[in-house]
Amino acid sequence: MIQYTEFISKMDENPYYPVPVSEYTSLFDFRLTSDGLVYFDRLRKEWNEKDLPEKETLFLGLLHLAYAVGIKSVKECKNWQAYIFLAGDVDHEAPGIKTTLRQLGCIEENPDYNPKLFKSHILWKHKMLSVIGCI
Repeated sequence: MIQYTEFISKMDENPYYPVPVSEYTSLFDFRLTSDGLVYFDRLRKEWNEKDLPEKETLFLGLLHLAYAVGIKSVKECKNWQAYIFLAGDVDHEAPGIKTTLRQLGCIEENPDYNPKLFKSHILWKHKMLSVIGCI
């Protein structure tokens, strides 16, 4: 039971534990641009008012992730997780999503990207889930 409580506590404090919040901007190979922020705000408003088409739902998922880690916000990372849960099966890695958003100028290559950071989170998460018997 202690491992389960520790897992929930760590994930509540930092959804990408053991990555420090200060290093969130290095988690992914993309980052939000100023045009992307404008598009993200528009999509978020539209999503709150009505159902978005599938493609825009995917765009919103990826832009929200880029926004959350870009501002190093635990609260926004939790909001992103809630969006993913509420929107259903949203795969921000769906083919063509990043490419299209790059072409639109909404995201760009992240020069600070460190693939070891996200991997450390995934390894820790799988270890904890295995220990508590969820996988």
